[in-house]
Amino acid sequence: MRTNTTSQRVRSLYAVVFAALAAIIAFPLQASAKKECIEIKPGNVKGLARDSHVLLKVGEKYPSGKDEDEYKDLCVRYEGTPTERTRDLVIGHFGIDVHGDKEAKKKALSIAEKFGAADEDEWPTYVLIRKGTTEASEAIKFEGEKTVVGVTTFIRDQLEISVGAMLYYIETLDKLVSRFMEVDENGDAKAQIVRHFYAYVAKIMIFLNRGEAKEVAQMYGKVFNHVMTEGKEYATKNIKRLEGMLGSGDRSMSNSKREEVAQRIHILEKFAKPVEVSAEDNRSFYFAVAWYVFLVGAMIVTIIGIFFFEEKGTTTDDTAEEKTGDVSNGTAEEDVDKEGEEKKTETKKDQ
Repeated sequence: MRTNTTSQRVRSLYAVVFAALAAIIAFPLQASAKKECIEIKPGNVKGLARDSHVLLKVGEKYPSGKDEDEYKDLCVRYEGTPTERTRDLVIGHFGIDVHGDKEAKKKALSIAEKFGAADEDEWPTYVLIRKGTTEASEAIKFEGEKTVVGVTTFIRDQLEISVGAMLYYIETLDKLVSRFMEVDENGDAKAQIVRHFYAYVAKIMIFLNRGEAKEVAQMYGKVFNHVMTEGKEYATKNIKRLEGMLGSGDRSMSNSKREEVAQRIHILEKFAKPVEVSAEDNRSFYFAVAWYVFLVGAMIVTIIGIFFFEEKGTTTDDTAEEKTGDVSNGTAEEDVDKEGEEKKTETKKDQ
């Protein structure tokens, strides 16, 4: 019975470990919503422009061909751009079904006409509506080459928003960096404790980031270590040094190396110019930190428990076997004694 109970406990503990690992993997995926290109209906344009800049691609409802491939590439780059840069930008397709309901087509074309995008021969037509715009006539029509490079350049020139740069970030770490950099590095003992606490939390988060985010997370970790030992000026100094490398015109530097350097600069900028953190961000951040710490603690306790119960279970089994052996030996000795007494009785009777 004890052996079965111990095995059940061990299996239960393993289940807890696997559940904890699953929760660690699932939590980051739920941390932030993914931005992506959307389908924009005629009645939604004005509402979207109230809170965001809107880039409309006006054209057929079911497009195909080279221009559509360029738009899909644009959407991939938009989705891969850090949300801190595209938070105020919406990109979407304003599709007009030219072969469908005539009244719906007429209504859609009348709206497109207000933006200067009703000419079917020019489709797809890109139109930029700035945040807060109330008049369709204020929209800016894109007149350049309808490639992903042309459209992203247009967005950058008009809004100073860079879409599609090969730069990656980890939102939870960015928020942690903001808090870390707010603490006075020359402060009192309490400030030093807080700095070290944030640094250790960063190590836990970096350790838990696996897969595609692993390399970027490790870059964050290196900067954390340098800032802890060399001070906050480390970030600013190295941004200048790395920007000098990119601007030197060194043709021996490969494209992959340039992307790596650009990524390092992007992370260093998080330390030099920390992102702003709202009250809501604070709540979600502290919940995330508490969740990570709880899961890591639970895993450590569970692993210790597994070894403890396995060792205890083995000891219990050995003790049970010894007791069983003692009982068996005792029974055998009793049987031998009984046989001896019976033989003596028989001998006396014969005499």
